[in-house]
Amino acid sequence: MDKSDKLKKNSQEYFDSVANSDYTIPEPTRCYSVVMERLQDRTDLESIADVGCGTGDMLEMIAAKFGEEIKLYGLDLSGNALKQAEEKLAGRAEFIQGDVENLPMEDQKVQIVLNMHSFHHYPNPDKALAEIYRIIAKGGEYWLVENEYKPFRRFIANLRLTLNRHREGDVKMYAREELLTMIKNAGFAVESAEAIADHSNLIICRK
Repeated sequence: MDKSDKLKKNSQEYFDSVANSDYTIPEPTRCYSVVMERLQDRTDLESIADVGCGTGDMLEMIAAKFGEEIKLYGLDLSGNALKQAEEKLAGRAEFIQGDVENLPMEDQKVQIVLNMHSFHHYPNPDKALAEIYRIIAKGGEYWLVENEYKPFRRFIANLRLTLNRHREGDVKMYAREELLTMIKNAGFAVESAEAIADHSNLIICRK
């Protein structure tokens, strides 16, 4: 098992354990309402994939708002999380257990990819972005929600990840400019980047 596979295994085991506990990871939860505010007035939506969907809370909110109007997909490494997501959505979304660096989806499959607080778990972020770009239809959008700590806190966070050997699968906490550079290099055009919900960014890009 190489280093990338080990990190993915750590992520899978961590999120399997979280899904089976009463713990709710706070960062994504604080951002759900902001994402819904941006989506709620859209009348052109056809399909959304939540990459790193966890237990399906974001998709459940989208389904409640839009009903059967749009096709929903959820992908995650954690089988335990997906089991809960399937129970919540009750057939309203298609769920896939898989790896964002090797997305088991067709080219240009979806209109929007949501990617919320998962990016710092990717061992090969450029490969992940290439796969996300591949599955988005021409003119479609990539919505990235990711942590951004102030420089000293980010340095300490990344040092701790190294010292604990990335036990929970976290790879690196990024500055916004690092994310924007990778996103642009992947071929996306950045339409907006804003700070939301304490220390998170919402970056919206177009293919």
